[in-house]
Amino acid sequence: MHYCLQDPQDQVVGFVLDADQLSHEIYQILDWADEHFGSYSVNQSDGRVYVRSDEITDESTLHTEPLSVGDRTPASDGGRDENNDGGEAEPIGM
Repeated sequence: MHYCLQDPQDQVVGFVLDADQLSHEIYQILDWADEHFGSYSVNQSDGRVYVRSDEITDESTLHTEPLSVGDRTPASDGGRDENNDGGEAEPIGM
């Protein structure tokens, strides 16, 4: 299962993706990250792919929400923070 990382204000600041279930959706997620994060990193570890905004300062304050990508965008871009570094979290599907 894939997840989005959210800060305490429910802004999407990253993604935790199951590498075994990931295919072309990575391109949708990277496109979304390009639009919403000033800069970000992509790492793979323990069967997961992590896409994280470089603005994350304290990972202990983050929480996850289920994410479904398929033929839709990873999360709503209905809101961004004042630094243009996050999207308002609206996970879709299960």
